[in-house]
Amino acid sequence: MVGLHEINKLIVKALNGTLSLDELYTSWPEVLAGNELIESIYNNVESAVEHLPGIFSGEIDFIAFKETIEYKLLKCDLLIVKKLNTNPELITKLNDVRKKLVSSQINIYEIEVEIQRLEKK
Repeated sequence: MVGLHEINKLIVKALNGTLSLDELYTSWPEVLAGNELIESIYNNVESAVEHLPGIFSGEIDFIAFKETIEYKLLKCDLLIVKKLNTNPELITKLNDVRKKLVSSQINIYEIEVEIQRLEKK
């Protein structure tokens, strides 16, 4: 899928606390606009950047950040983007996995197992 490599890089930067909103707005690939899963990932990346703990004090609180739902979703989103790059047919199933994380039906540590299970079907 075109644009996934760029999204992958932006998610990694968000996880590292080095992505600005300006960079997100100018670098996000518009070619994937309208895709429900990709738009959900975009919204999470934006939320993670906007609510990064400690950003206003100039020192990011990574301990607090790693406890947020945005961080957990970024980790999930990174796995999803990597899988979509190699197996785009999984898009609906991967979106379902992401929804399970949001609704606390699975935790961040179960995501990889869930994705591997999907790939075997």
